[in-house]
Amino acid sequence: MISTFWDIPGIRSKKSLEFLARLLDPICVYDDQGEVIYASQAFLELLQAEAEEVSFYDYFLSESTPQSVVTTFWNRALQGETVQFLFNLKNTREAIECSLQFSSDAKLMFLLAKKSNQDTCIHKIKAEYERLFMSVFNHPSLAIALIHPDGTLARCNQRLHELLGTDREINHLEDFVHPEDKLIDVNLRQKLLDGDIESYTIEKRFIAKNGEVVWVNASVSLLNTSCANGHQSFAILLEDITENKKIYSALIRTEGKWKTFVLNSSNLFIQTTNSGQIIYASPAVERTLGYETDELLDLYISELIHPHDLNEIDLALYLWSSGIRLNKPGIECRWRSRSGKWVYLYIQGQRFPLALEIDGVAICGYNISERKRLEAELRASEEKFRSLVLNSSG
Repeated sequence: MISTFWDIPGIRSKKSLEFLARLLDPICVYDDQGEVIYASQAFLELLQAEAEEVSFYDYFLSESTPQSVVTTFWNRALQGETVQFLFNLKNTREAIECSLQFSSDAKLMFLLAKKSNQDTCIHKIKAEYERLFMSVFNHPSLAIALIHPDGTLARCNQRLHELLGTDREINHLEDFVHPEDKLIDVNLRQKLLDGDIESYTIEKRFIAKNGEVVWVNASVSLLNTSCANGHQSFAILLEDITENKKIYSALIRTEGKWKTFVLNSSNLFIQTTNSGQIIYASPAVERTLGYETDELLDLYISELIHPHDLNEIDLALYLWSSGIRLNKPGIECRWRSRSGKWVYLYIQGQRFPLALEIDGVAICGYNISERKRLEAELRASEEKFRSLVLNSSG
């Protein structure tokens, strides 16, 4: 295919242009809508297709690369990223390696293609998977574990060993789960495997090596990275909430002990009326949300909550003030900080015991923005990894 794209001064003959085109590597040039402006002869021979058949959205759509995936490749390239992916040729099913790059100056998209060496390709995929995974795995404050569906531990970070007081001898994470909590999320894990849910968060008790009970908030999701490790894996992010539980335990016992925990706790503590009006905020509110404690007095919690989370917080307040137990002990919601940014908090609430003669609802929470960011990075890493293996042969 020779087009006006090859408008080179001094080269006008058709044969000269065809000779030049044959020397080019397999390359296709698209406009910003994915329509072909130029396709080299080597590119068309590699794809065994005609120029009118290789527009980006038409040719690279298939059962395993739906519209959403192709659009994701294109948009990432438009944002300046060099997007690499594998594709099985429609005629021969041979794999080709593709590299998609956008020139913002020329407003043109360039697609380079070459035949894929299977062994080299698998090595590249595994190396890229390891790089993407380790970028989020070595987190200093969150314990992270990768669990095979049969329960064996694939890998974990140092923070998990610190949480459980172990060295390197963990084979099954479930061995450390409190006996009463071993089965509480079996159904949820099955829903993950069935594709009914994307993730879930649940409170569990672990027994550390020294015998102490450690409460954790476990966020569990499924990684579909079978090309890298041989099967699906559960990614589990564990937050230590033992201090949170101590505050609630103290709340039930005595007002004096409750005050000691609240004033010295790194967790945020708020007392509200049954309607959600704030009548007390602990000193941790300044570190968590940036407000002075007096700034929040008389405000309603709903004034600080993200609009998308209002229904959930309203329902939780109603149930807490009524003394009704929720199916899950806490909720995750976004709070507006003093700087205007949204901060993710995990909060729990309950009505004060009548013996304390304190009216209203006690709410305890802590910042989970880092965990939510890590979850998003983990999902993004999985998507990037899956884009590498999508349509790869073998």
